[in-house]
Amino acid sequence: MLKRFKRSEKNKLVKWLNESDIATDGSHLNKHNTYLLKDSDIIGFFTFRIEHNLPSLRHFYVNKNYRSMYNARRLLNEYKNLIKKLGFNKTIISTNKEYLQKFIEYYFKSKPYSFVEGLYFYYVEV
Repeated sequence: MLKRFKRSEKNKLVKWLNESDIATDGSHLNKHNTYLLKDSDIIGFFTFRIEHNLPSLRHFYVNKNYRSMYNARRLLNEYKNLIKKLGFNKTIISTNKEYLQKFIEYYFKSKPYSFVEGLYFYYVEV
């Protein structure tokens, strides 16, 4: 079930990001659109914001205790469904992680349109 982020969950999400070498204080989790995929526990979360009139995925994280292709696809499908509900049919995804590049390219059948400051950018249809 997809749930909106609550401030009380911030420390847990910041810890996960920091453990994954993503340095953050978590302030953007409050500012941008952050959603959690929950069953009995948090499976994962994503954060996005609207830039240049397009949704841009900022964080996509699957809890290491539940990390699998199945749960990554579940979380990505929730993101896609939410973006569609908001009236968009495309999104921007950026990453500097090779395993995420492979996931994006396989799942969306897309290649990066740009490489800037160590990030690959993808413009994909949802």
